[in-house]
This record gives sequence, C-alpha cells and structure tokens, in this order.
Amino acid sequence: MTPEAQLIAIAEACGWTDIHYAPEGDLRPSPKPWGKPTGISYSSPLPDYLNDLNAMAQAEQTLVGAQRWHYADLLAAQGDSDASGYYRAATATAAQRAEAFLRTIGKWDDAAKKGTL
Repeated sequence: MTPEAQLIAIAEACGWTDIHYAPEGDLRPSPKPWGKPTGISYSSPLPDYLNDLNAMAQAEQTLVGAQRWHYADLLAAQGDSDASGYYRAATATAAQRAEAFLRTIGKWDDAAKKGTL
C-alpha cells in the first residue's frame, strides 16, 4: 500500500471522516463531519501514523478482543528472527505497527506496493 493509502485507512479506522488534501498540501479531515468544509477552513492535519509511535498507540486503542492478540502476533513475527517475539513486538517501528494494524482490521492491500512486514 502507498503511504497515503495507509494514512487514510488508519485515520478512517480511528473515526476520521471526509479526508482530503488541504491547500497546505497535507491530508486533513473535514472540520464538519456532516459535509464538505466551506471556503478554506480546515482542521488539523491527520496524525503521522507511519512515523509517530504516539499516534500509533492511539490507533492501537481502537482494537478490541481477538484483534489485539492478532495484532501482537503480527508484530512478534516480523523483523529479525534472532530476537525474541516479545522484543520484536516491543521495538516495532511506527511503520511496522501501521502495517500490522491494517492487516489486523482487514484493510491491508497486498496487491498494492509492498510494506515493511
């Protein structure tokens, strides 16, 4: 998946709506969830899920039940095979967490550009 597609999919899973490019060039949600923004009044940019561990920590909080186990298993399986699964999961980058998150919620597109896991 492209980085843009990953950002949009995670943002939508976290409840952001009407995501579009602002005149500043970054992705933003509509400040009015019920319709398109008027003029050039835009809210804050989307969180940088692919580079910010804090943003991914917030996204992870949306996982429930068995999703949490599946997500943890994906993180433990990636990376250096010489390290323990616990270490791999604990040290996963934001980009690795983003891919595991999208795979967990069924939004990862294997047909698109290959990711990091």
